[in-house]
Parts: sequence; C-alpha cells; structure tokens
Amino acid sequence: SVRSALEASTASSQTATQSFLDEAASVVASQVSLDRLSYLMSAATYTWNYVNCSHTPFNCSSLNRRPCFLTAHTCGPCLAGYVGREGDANSFCSYASVHRALRDQAEHHRRRLEAQNASASCPANCSGRGVCEFFAVGTNSPVTSCGVTDDSCYSACRCPTGFRLSPSCAEADEVVAAKAQTRESLLELADVAYRLQPLTSQSISSLVASLAEVSQRAQQISSASARKQLQMVAMLLNDTQSLGDGGEVLSQ
Repeated sequence: SVRSALEASTASSQTATQSFLDEAASVVASQVSLDRLSYLMSAATYTWNYVNCSHTPFNCSSLNRRPCFLTAHTCGPCLAGYVGREGDANSFCSYASVHRALRDQAEHHRRRLEAQNASASCPANCSGRGVCEFFAVGTNSPVTSCGVTDDSCYSACRCPTGFRLSPSCAEADEVVAAKAQTRESLLELADVAYRLQPLTSQSISSLVASLAEVSQRAQQISSASARKQLQMVAMLLNDTQSLGDGGEVLSQ
C-alpha cells in the first residue's frame, strides 16, 4: 500500500542518515579527510531531500507547471510565462501574456480540463490518514469544492493527531521532529567543515551549496536551525568581503 511504502522509505532514510552522521562525527573528531566529510554531508542531505513523486495526480505539463521536485506528489511552480497559485501545487497555471491568441489558447486548455471535472487534490491523497479539504486563497476559509483550474482556492490535508507536521500526513510528528534535528546536525557539520578549510571562493561556494541543500524542506527547519542559518549567512557575507569578491561568489 502507499502507506506501507512511505513508512518503509522513512525508516530506511532514518537508518542511512544516522549512519552518515555517526561517521561524520568520527571524521570531525579526528579533524581529517575534509573530502570524506563533504561526501557524507552530501549523501545525508540527498537522503533527506528525496521526494516521492510517484503519486502526483496530474501530468504537470498539462497544468503548465514544472515537474514534481521539492514537494511530495505535487507539481512544481508555474512554467515561465504562466501565472497561478504560487509555489508547488496541483492547480492550473494560465498564460501571463496579454496577447489575445495566447489568452484564447489558455482558455481552451482551461475548458478542456474543466470538462474532465478535475478537482484539486491533496498530496498522496493524504496518505490514507487525513482528509483532503479546500480553502479560499487569502482568507483560508473552508470551501466546499475546488477545481484544478480555480486559482481562488487551494487544497490541503487535515491530518490526525500525531501527523500534523507532515503536509501529506505521511510522517509522524516525531519523525518530522527527528528530521529537523538531523538538519540541525548537518548545519553544524557544514560549519565545522567550512572552518577547517582555508578561506577561498571555493570554500564559500561549497558552504552556500550546503545551506541550500539543508534548507530545502521548510517543515523540517526548526527555529534553532533558522537562527543558525542566519548566523552562517552573516559569516559568509563577512568572509566574502574579506576576500574582496564584492558578493560575486554569493550571487552565483
């Protein structure tokens, strides 16, 4: 079942990441092999950032959205030249151009989808645990229905107690909390690895990449992690100025 597969995947990820962290701690203690530490960090962040897109309910291109990438079972942002619900969603994006021919084509596409009676859906159908509900954009007030082409509303899972930190009800709250703690550990490892290296443009770029990877899942970022990231960004800005790069490294 979908639920069993999700639970098995989560358990496997936890075991693998703990193994990475244990070895990384040993590397840090010995203060050797920066290459090995960098590899362990990359492997751990890849494991936690993996997204299950197997149950994305629509062909994302038919919604004029990018493929599923950052949010489980959910299409990515609108394609360039299209507008719609901001960020990842399984809702329709319309042409942004004011050219009549493009508007007509978008309207034709919209009507075709409406003819299929497509309704907005929730990620993985809330993993068989929660209830998919609809809300008005702006007010967040409950509404009775929401079509996939309707940008005035959105869908979201109402998860049971113990699963409310997961957008799709796929993971228990303690699992999400454990992942948040893991990301805190990864931030500390990134900081240590950075401080053990000579200050160069490459070391700054590597830390920027690590921060981007560690911060990909907003629901897994604790307040402590957020504060740590701000401190590290401030450090990067100071170090970039020290190198005289004028922020060019960070802009890359």
